Amino acid sequence: MIKEVKNKMTNKNIMRSIMAVLMAMVVSISVTAQVTTSEIVGRVSDGQGQSVAGASVEATHVPSGTVYTATTNDAGRYALPGMRVGGPYTVKSRSGRIQGSGTRESTTQLGYRRDRQFQFEHGDR
Repeated sequence: MIKEVKNKMTNKNIMRSIMAVLMAMVVSISVTAQVTTSEIVGRVSDGQGQSVAGASVEATHVPSGTVYTATTNDAGRYALPGMRVGGPYTVKSRSGRIQGSGTRESTTQLGYRRDRQFQFEHGDR
């Protein structure tokens, strides 16, 4: 009888330990999955609304001077992930194939994508 009670206690302790480990794993996974950055995305186009591939996009976090850069793809789209939250940011776009550049002021929010479009007003491809 005493042996049975000890086995039940041991089994109970093992189950409690397993549950504690599982709970710790769940908590650690949810903690590491938290987002701590933001992102600016957008499209660069010319005066006729055509996509500008290969344009450079640069966002500068004004308070810290941190610079994030990207190059537009064939569809004129760009993404600047992993950015500091807040701002303000000065976002600039330039293209060697089109004369001109664009600048926008922006802020970011935790875990959100901010969409910023650029359209060059003059020049040809």
